[in-house]
Amino acid sequence: MPDSLNSLEEAQLHDASVVLDHAVSVLENQSASDVELRFVAERLSECLFNAMRVADSRGARLPVPDDEEKASA
Repeated sequence: MPDSLNSLEEAQLHDASVVLDHAVSVLENQSASDVELRFVAERLSECLFNAMRVADSRGARLPVPDDEEKASA
């Protein structure tokens, strides 16, 4: 896997962690406005989309077991 791809994926996952921390703070604030809640929901949606792309990309790079390995599993 190219280092640039790994770096991009790591950055996307790090960003998701930061956004999640911020979302928790906003959701704990009972007086958060509709604008704040919508902003957090949009950022969480973006991060979820990116995390799913990372999972698909990494899953596609997993080796495919041959028939003997499938039978013994």
